[in-house]
Amino acid sequence: MALDQGAIPISKGDDEHATLIPMEEIAALMGADSSGHDVRESLHRLHSVGGLLVEEVADGVPLVRMVCQPPQRPGDPWIFHGTAEDALVPSTCIPARPGDLSPEEFAALAFIRTHMSRGTEALPEEFAKHDGIDSVGRARQLFEAVAELAQAKGCGTCPSAHLCTRVDEAR
Repeated sequence: MALDQGAIPISKGDDEHATLIPMEEIAALMGADSSGHDVRESLHRLHSVGGLLVEEVADGVPLVRMVCQPPQRPGDPWIFHGTAEDALVPSTCIPARPGDLSPEEFAALAFIRTHMSRGTEALPEEFAKHDGIDSVGRARQLFEAVAELAQAKGCGTCPSAHLCTRVDEAR
């Protein structure tokens, strides 16, 4: 319903106040087609994996909250982007913006860098299981396309080069 309005109400914290962001702006941020189909698919995918939470606030108006961290165990709270708790959740430095790369390349880069920050190996066989990748060969192609960025140092003050716990305003 929110997607059909041409702008999405997104919360920037844990209150019910939202900012309406036009679909064209969201498309540009995601590196998607501004016609809306790519944005719709990307937002649905983010919602399905717990990256976005959609809730009704008043009179059936949907509010989109960007998830920083879903509950780790039953009973744990959701942590939303822009809240005080958000600053305590480690995040992975990604030396590119979504619009700089194709959505598949950005996903591959994020997958690799997240594994690096955890000290684990990113396997193309594991990445190939994600929607839209469909084969180990395609996963390897994407890994090769972002290999240089995968090794780039993250934020200048990140001690590990791959794990950043600073809030966005400090970057």
